[in-house]
Amino acid sequence: MSIIIKRRKPAGRTPTHLGRVRLQRVEDVAFAVDLACTSPELLEVAARYDLADVRAAVEHVRRPGKSGTVLLTSPPETGGAR
Repeated sequence: MSIIIKRRKPAGRTPTHLGRVRLQRVEDVAFAVDLACTSPELLEVAARYDLADVRAAVEHVRRPGKSGTVLLTSPPETGGAR
C-alpha cells in the first residue's frame, strides 16, 4: 500500500494573486506618501515622533481610541522633514 500526499494551494492565493496584492500595496503606499507630501493639511496629526522614538510611536498607534496620524520625523540634515 502506498500513500500519496498532495499539497493543496490555499484557495485564491496563487503566486500571481499574491504578486498583484503586493503591487497594489506598493501603489497604495506610494499614493499615501505623495498625498502626505503634497496635501499635508488633509491629515489630522495625532503626534510626531523622532525616528529614534519609534517604539513610543508604535505604542501611540496601538492606543485604543487614537485619532489622527502618528508621524515619524527625522532632522532636516538627514534628508528628512519636520
